[in-house]
Amino acid sequence: MRIFCEAVFSEILPALRAVIAKELLETYRMTQEEVSKKLGITQPAVSQYKSGLRGTKVKLLTSNENLMILAKKIAAEIASGDIKFHEKICEVCEETRKGKIFSDKKLHPFLCLIEMKKVKK
Repeated sequence: MRIFCEAVFSEILPALRAVIAKELLETYRMTQEEVSKKLGITQPAVSQYKSGLRGTKVKLLTSNENLMILAKKIAAEIASGDIKFHEKICEVCEETRKGKIFSDKKLHPFLCLIEMKKVKK
């Protein structure tokens, strides 16, 4: 059995990085090098996100208003130096589940570590 985080890591996070990288480049006028340091990725990866070679599932995010709001919020917090990208992964995962980005059929075999922790309390 897989955990839901695996789907988020493989399908959502690359797209989210692409959206956030573009936001940091365009809205906050950061250089690719600055964005790479803020996101903990290489400058060539930022270039690929910018050109659409990575994070190809951006449509999954752009079709969900709440995820786009979250992406812009994360970009603003990253730009101000308040957070690191990795600190928001569980929040992204939770919003992805709430936003029904994946069909119930696709979600069914997944376990959520946060939900499992809540049940054990």
